[in-house]
Amino acid sequence: MKQKRKNSLIKSRMVLEPVINWILKVEVFLLVMGVGGFLISRGLMWACSFLIGGLLVFFNFIVLSRILPNLVISRDSRASVFSLLFSFYSRLILTGIILFVCIVFLKMPIYPLIMGLSTIVMGIILWIVKYIITTNHKEADSYVRNSSSRIAS
Repeated sequence: MKQKRKNSLIKSRMVLEPVINWILKVEVFLLVMGVGGFLISRGLMWACSFLIGGLLVFFNFIVLSRILPNLVISRDSRASVFSLLFSFYSRLILTGIILFVCIVFLKMPIYPLIMGLSTIVMGIILWIVKYIITTNHKEADSYVRNSSSRIAS
């Protein structure tokens, strides 16, 4: 029973790795395009602000994608909870310190920083759209065909 559960979790992790890799590739693409766009339109300070925001979420996403599967497979729930909380709070404090330094001391513009922070959300949304478009939904297709023929008649 235990071996079967562990094997299914490892298989689910292998299924998720292409998703994570795809989101990270989109994240890198969005970072390159955003930095290039801000360099051309607004200058170096806006590009650096966007890059810092993007790198913060990139780092947080990579750490989370590496730590969560190991915590799910782990049998010690107390160690898993402690490890997850420690990871979460340490990343939260580090992110807060970096944002504080960038906004208060370096006087970086806030809008590109927020846009950089939202690039991971865009990567996830684009993956969802890709998944919906590329997945064959036979049940939904037949339902739409049946309901549209009922409406037409």
